[in-house]
Amino acid sequence: MTEGFSPKKPLYPVISVLSCILILAIGLVTAKKMTGLYYLAAVWALFLALGFWKSCLKILPFAAVVCGLFGGLTYLVSRDVGAVTAAICRGLAVSAAAVPGLSMSPARLCRNLSKLGAPRSVTLGAMIAVGFFPLLLGEIRQVREAMRTRGTGG
Repeated sequence: MTEGFSPKKPLYPVISVLSCILILAIGLVTAKKMTGLYYLAAVWALFLALGFWKSCLKILPFAAVVCGLFGGLTYLVSRDVGAVTAAICRGLAVSAAAVPGLSMSPARLCRNLSKLGAPRSVTLGAMIAVGFFPLLLGEIRQVREAMRTRGTGG
């Protein structure tokens, strides 16, 4: 399901996972500073330059909802612009960290973890975790289409 989001030269799956963790960690640590926004802008630009534009476009609605929700709630609670900026920066960090994961094939991740000597339970768990959401979205799409065909539901 994620093959449609893959760039022409995808990252090695273990590097994708490590980059997700690193982007998230640095983004959360620098969230309260203005450098956090510069860092995340550079990460987005790097993804676009590396050909991850489909994944970037796919994650933008999620990023807008998360940033709007957390930014709005933070403003309602604290009325502090700095806290709102930090909340938005955290939402952008989570969104940016998801981009390499979106373009990674679950089967390829499982094969690479097996080659690295990871236990079978770890490789199977990783494959299920990475493949679950695209599979769930496909099933939801199929159910909605079936309901629309039968004339029920919205």
